[in-house]
Amino acid sequence: MLMLKRVFGFSLGVFIIAALMGCAGPQTTAKTGKSGGAPAESVYPGFVVIYHPRIQPGMTLESAANDLQTLVKCTPPKGIEVLRVADRINTHTGNPVTGTRVYNNRIEITVGSKEIKTLFFYDLLAHKIVVEKLESQDLEYIYLPRSIGLHFMTDDRYEKVADALYFIQQAVRNYRDKLNKQLADFEPVAAQYRSLGIKPEMSEDQRRLIVQANALTEQKQYFQAREKYRRAIELDPVSYPGAYFNLALLEAQMNLPFAAIAYMKHYLLLVPDAKDARSAQDKIYEWELMMPQTFTQEAAARVSTEPPDAFLEVNVSDSGKPWVYLGRAPKDARFWRTDPKLKFCLIRASKPGYYSEEKSFPFESLPAEIHIQLRKSDSGQDSHGYFGIAYQVVTEELAKSLGFAEPRGVWVKEVVKDSPAGRAGLEPGDIILTFDGMEIKEMIDLPRMTASTPVGKMVNVSIFRNGQKRSCNVKIGKLPD
Repeated sequence: MLMLKRVFGFSLGVFIIAALMGCAGPQTTAKTGKSGGAPAESVYPGFVVIYHPRIQPGMTLESAANDLQTLVKCTPPKGIEVLRVADRINTHTGNPVTGTRVYNNRIEITVGSKEIKTLFFYDLLAHKIVVEKLESQDLEYIYLPRSIGLHFMTDDRYEKVADALYFIQQAVRNYRDKLNKQLADFEPVAAQYRSLGIKPEMSEDQRRLIVQANALTEQKQYFQAREKYRRAIELDPVSYPGAYFNLALLEAQMNLPFAAIAYMKHYLLLVPDAKDARSAQDKIYEWELMMPQTFTQEAAARVSTEPPDAFLEVNVSDSGKPWVYLGRAPKDARFWRTDPKLKFCLIRASKPGYYSEEKSFPFESLPAEIHIQLRKSDSGQDSHGYFGIAYQVVTEELAKSLGFAEPRGVWVKEVVKDSPAGRAGLEPGDIILTFDGMEIKEMIDLPRMTASTPVGKMVNVSIFRNGQKRSCNVKIGKLPD
């Protein structure tokens, strides 16, 4: 008897994407395109959804892969960037994409000269692909699993990128659904097999395919081996249960855990009392761990403060994430979580001249309306400080184009006429490095620093302009209504 079923490990080869999926592509068509009327709100503060992807006529897995490889790369000064962190508010951490490759089971995005971020197709199963816009900036974003965010700088390619990602997502979902249906249909077939006193034997054609599949595996021709196993199963779905075991291992090595789980369940339905049934079930538990989390829940509340116009920040308790700047009250605070163990929503309100107030609310029973009463402090200040610029994050490519050594600080896009910054001599194109002696590490640092500075205070601001560092003094004004 041939020893065909065994546990083995190997490296992944590069195959044709359409052949891996085992299906022609998505069969359903998304009916939503660009949002009509007012844009839909994102579950994240400060973002709105501006585009829902759709299946484009004639698109295939190959064309979707080609679109991604062509479009997702940096084209300074307009291009796409990958964010280094999952927190979508920290958009300053972007670095330019220098290359993209789409394989049969994953997308590899090269950031800078050598860093590679990998997104497996199965990661997309529990993810909602949309294009969002940060309300405070003219930038579009597509956020993806594994802490990957595509940041589009005044570019119109985001629709094609979103459509390509959506097409691949639907292809993977169709493949998963097809396998799950096969598994459900297989249950009565397996029950009949288990009831047989004498089990059917392999035909000579089946044996030939199995022997060839094992030989191909030894030669590390894994895709061809996988197809041989499938053809053997088509000849007789029950005469050699080990084919399902081997198929499960192949799918797992190709980072398609949902397919690996389905095939291993086929195996256990046929031979639940096999000597390796325990280890087979343990493999399923292991692969389940790879699957993306499907628990998602959101809550929202309208937050007002007394006095009005306090700055708001939100968080989810025990998440390990930093506070997220929301804006000035009144405002809709939206919370999103994937872990059911996170129980509380946190809201922080602050305003110059008042003590900051923090409040905690149960996630499951967040009130629709929340009012926070701030207590007067002894500072005497009753208004947020005002600077008077529009700005954006300093990216690596932008820093290089301006002759700046590293991507830090903020780049001034516009200076408001007759504002404190304008009167102090700041100009569009300046990079602001420090404010009142404090380094600007995150893009959100500057509005926080400005808002908390007393009106009328003279602060020193260090800037980078025309290849040189300079400093100027700015008298902070009162935030206009």
